[in-house]
This record gives sequence, structure tokens and C-alpha cells, in this order.
Amino acid sequence: MPYYGSGSGTTGRSLDRPIGTITTLDRWAVVDGDRIRMLSADECRAAMGFPREYKLPLQHKTAVHLLGNAVCPPVARDIINAIMEAA
Repeated sequence: MPYYGSGSGTTGRSLDRPIGTITTLDRWAVVDGDRIRMLSADECRAAMGFPREYKLPLQHKTAVHLLGNAVCPPVARDIINAIMEAA
């Protein structure tokens, strides 16, 4: 898989650590032994808590850009629930 990110492509994120913020540009990679690859759009979608059925554009760059501008559904749910409980 080609490297789509804006960085050097020589760093990655261990699966043993939590992922950072999904931004509008590819930022996170998975280290697999001596290999590294950027997260797929489906992996970014899952990391943000979107359901598997949530449709993304076919173009990887567009899908990641849209996800990077999104609010994680579980976070939105929790905020709405807290507002409703406080009312």
C-alpha cells in the first residue's frame, strides 16, 4: 500500500498505545514487524466509533478528510445524554 501521509513515512503508532486524533490528513500508521502502513479509511472509521455500515467515499483521501472533520458518534451521544439529564 502506498504511503499517503504528509510526514516522512518512517514513523508509526504501536498497537499497544491508544490512537491519537484522526485528522483530515493521514497521520497514523501501523507497525507490522519491520513494515509500516497507514491506517485504512475503514480503520479510521472504526477508531472514531462510526458503525461498520456507515458509508464512506471510495477515494481514500476524501474519506479520511471527512472523518477528520467529524465528531465521534459516541462522544456526540454522551454530550447529548448529559444535556438531556441536566435539563
